[in-house]
Amino acid sequence: MKKINFKDTRGSSLFKIKDGSSIMLQALDNKPVSITCQYIDERSFYLKNARFSFKEFAELVEQNSCIFYPEHGTAKTYEIYQIHSDKEHDYKFMHYSFAKHQFHAKHYTKVYMGMMSEQTSLESIFYKHNLDYRPFARKMRSLSVSDVIVVNDHGKSKAYYVDSFGFKEVPQFLQQLNQTKHKEYAR
Repeated sequence: MKKINFKDTRGSSLFKIKDGSSIMLQALDNKPVSITCQYIDERSFYLKNARFSFKEFAELVEQNSCIFYPEHGTAKTYEIYQIHSDKEHDYKFMHYSFAKHQFHAKHYTKVYMGMMSEQTSLESIFYKHNLDYRPFARKMRSLSVSDVIVVNDHGKSKAYYVDSFGFKEVPQFLQQLNQTKHKEYAR
C-alpha cells in the first residue's frame, strides 16, 4: 500500500499515513477538522479534492499558523506564547532571572502553532521566527526574550522561556495554562 509522507518546508519528514487515510488540520485556536488524503506521487497528494505538492502544503500551513497530524496519531508540533500587553506586565523582553517572580501563563496569549521534524530545535524555531519573511509576520511580532515555546512531542509537552541566552524550561507554565483553561471551562 502507498504511503503519503508529509514533510516540513525544508523537506524533512514529519509523519506518514496510508493512502486514503485522514489528517486532522487545525488552525490557531480552532477545533481540528478531519480531511481525507489521496496519494498522487512522491511529490504531491490530494487533500479532499485539491491537489498539493508537499512543499506547497507545508508552506501554506506554516504561513497560516496551522498544525496537522494523523487522524489516529500524533505529530511533533510547537506553540508560541507572547505576553498580552506592555502595560500590565513589566517583564516583557526581560531575562528569566528578572521575570521568574511574576511569570504566569495567564499573562500570555498563544500567537502561533507550527510543525516540527525530528531535526527541528528550539534554536531553529527562534531563527525562523526572527527572519524578515518569518511565518505569520503580519499577526505576531518576532520571537523574543520573555516569549514561551511549548513543544508537543507526540503527546508529551514541555515549555521553554526564551531567555537572553538560550531557553529555560518552565514546567509551571503548562500547569498554570491547564488551570486557566479549567477555570474558563467552568464558567
